[in-house]
Formats: sequence, C-alpha cells, structure tokens
Amino acid sequence: MMARAFAMRLRHLGLESYFIAGLCPPVSKNDLLIIVSKTGKSKMLYPPIETAKKSKAKTICITATKNNLTKICDKCLIFNLTKSIQFGGSLFEQVVLIFFDELIESFRRQMGITFKQMERNHANWE
Repeated sequence: MMARAFAMRLRHLGLESYFIAGLCPPVSKNDLLIIVSKTGKSKMLYPPIETAKKSKAKTICITATKNNLTKICDKCLIFNLTKSIQFGGSLFEQVVLIFFDELIESFRRQMGITFKQMERNHANWE
C-alpha cells in the first residue's frame, strides 16, 4: 500500500512511475525497482527483481530486517524497528509512509514544484 502511494505521489510530481500490480511497461536499464517488504518472505517479490537484474535496472529494497532481499538488491534501507503492539506490520507501514512522504517533499522542493502543480497531475474523475 505504501509503495502504491509513493508511485502515485511521484506521478503527482510529473515523474514516470509504476506500481507492479498495475499495467507496467517492460523494465529497462535506466529503471529503478523499489521493493518494500517487512520480512522479504513473499515469493512474489523475487521474479520482478530477477527481471530487473536481467535488464540491468537498479534495485533497492526497504525492509525491517536483514533477509534474502538484502542479499540480492543493489541497495537496501533497513528500518530496524522495535516490537510493536500494533497488528501485523502496521508500524513498518507507517514508518515507510512517513519516509516516502518526506522523500516526495524533498523532491518537490528540489524540483521547484508547487502543490498547485501537483494537483494538476491528480486524478480528476474521483
């Protein structure tokens, strides 16, 4: 969910981005694949990474522990979180959402984009 929100915000900035569950063009050498998984245990994460590697695209994982993702991705960001009283991976998801929101704000400022400009790239059929 957090990766999908990040992909949408990148679009609001006018950048080309895709979320794998939707329609995507072929991955290529100049692409960046960002994988977000608390544990890295889901087998569905690995085919896109293998495809990205074959295409010479860069891979980054965002996770909560050292795991198989951290072994195969080019770069990794590990949020080493304490045990949470929240259900499932809620704390990890919240941290990732805040991290992605801060990245978007940093990109927005660097690119000199206003909120009004971002709104023009927001869906108008809601």
